[in-house]
Amino acid sequence: NGKSVSINVINRQTRGVGTWIDFLTKGAVRCPTTLNFGVGGNTSSQILARTPQSIAAAQAGGASVVILLGCMTNDCTASPIPPLGAVGTSGSIIDNLYQIQQMWLAAGFVVIWIAELPRGNASFSGSIVSGTALQNLAGAEQWQASQANNINIFCVRPWSNISMVD
Repeated sequence: NGKSVSINVINRQTRGVGTWIDFLTKGAVRCPTTLNFGVGGNTSSQILARTPQSIAAAQAGGASVVILLGCMTNDCTASPIPPLGAVGTSGSIIDNLYQIQQMWLAAGFVVIWIAELPRGNASFSGSIVSGTALQNLAGAEQWQASQANNINIFCVRPWSNISMVD
């Protein structure tokens, strides 16, 4: 018919959650790669450290909503594992998440948390968490979910029916 359509499925799959958000919402939610600030392997402390640059780039890109995906899953495999802690406990996972959230809110963004997900399975066993790490994962997920009681904060809990008990 003379028409050529090129779909690079492999390339789209390697671009992470932003591509899947666009695809699964049929384009209703767009996440351009220029506004995807995820860095594989980062801990909550590393995400916190680069949040001001992410906010500046998001503002320059005209964004008004930020989707924060987990933000502490790599803390579970860090050595040593940082404490779960609480807001105001310097260096703790919860305090890092809280500071990240507050920076985005202070900049005028709506925050959508995609709550922590369980890690690992039989074929990806290097990232399975247990003990303290699993307790931290569950505690962070519960904290993220509790934030939805605040103005301009929403939380999606994809695994809310999964027991995260060791």
